[in-house]
Amino acid sequence: MAELVYDENGRLLFTKEMKEEYTILFPTMLPVHFGLMARILETEGFHVEMLTTNHRGIVDEGLKYVHNDTCYPALLVIGQLIDAVKSGKYDMHKVALLITQTGGGCRASNYIHLLRKALEKAGLSYIPVISVNLSGLEPNPGFKLGLNTLRKAVFAMMYGDIIVQTANQVRPYEVSRGQTDETIEAVETQLLEAMNQGKGLSFKSMVANFDRIVAAFKAIPVAGEPKVRVGVVGEIYIKYSPGQQQPGGVSPVRGGRAGGPRPDRLHHLQDLQPRGGREHLRRQVGEEKGVPSAQGLRGEVPAGHDRRHGEGWLPRSRHL
Repeated sequence: MAELVYDENGRLLFTKEMKEEYTILFPTMLPVHFGLMARILETEGFHVEMLTTNHRGIVDEGLKYVHNDTCYPALLVIGQLIDAVKSGKYDMHKVALLITQTGGGCRASNYIHLLRKALEKAGLSYIPVISVNLSGLEPNPGFKLGLNTLRKAVFAMMYGDIIVQTANQVRPYEVSRGQTDETIEAVETQLLEAMNQGKGLSFKSMVANFDRIVAAFKAIPVAGEPKVRVGVVGEIYIKYSPGQQQPGGVSPVRGGRAGGPRPDRLHHLQDLQPRGGREHLRRQVGEEKGVPSAQGLRGEVPAGHDRRHGEGWLPRSRHL
């Protein structure tokens, strides 16, 4: 068993030995995006699992260890992680928890501290917590991501956006129930295989992949009259977590089509690295090697393409 190692401030580190032995758990918020991230981390030798649990016990665990005045998403995220640790499915002494940290003024910067406090209350302080950020906060010797992995992660976020936007428009009308989800799985596998070969990691190739992704969903047989479009707005976790509003699941069953604000992925990535802004992000992921810059993806888009995540490629029909 890996030895518990602490830094000079008393923070429990995720060590190289833990990378070999531990399973890393992280909460569900964006199933497609986080699913891509999980598979990218697996190629780097990590044992990871995205939690998909959804039951009342998660809320109960959150209320037990997080003050009820704390924002509800924090309560749910922390409750889901602790519920998983206590479930008996994992070796409690060989599990680590992963959570994002912006490093800025957003309350999400404090989730990691609330999580550690909750673990201590639950008698689980021996479980390491890994911070994912682009600010260099809380480094861990066993969790180091190279430039190539960071590039894949950035593009995975972009691909996740177009997949979600197109899938949400097709799923309510699919003739064969479940075909949209099967297409998501197939598209993800194709993208990851290509990225592992160094493909799909430039703006030009990303745009070409966008065309192929839209074509894949367009090929799904659809039927039925146009449905009521249900707008889902609010806090990001509430909008996109399948355990909450379930934009892709509950609404179609009830006769509606889910809709929501488009994720602005580069904006959120910049939130993860506030020091230095866009230039810092470019240095982190290597813009000179073809990684799209925030300016490029949000403003300077090649002629003939719509920057709004797929609308320029979607055919003008009542279904898409």
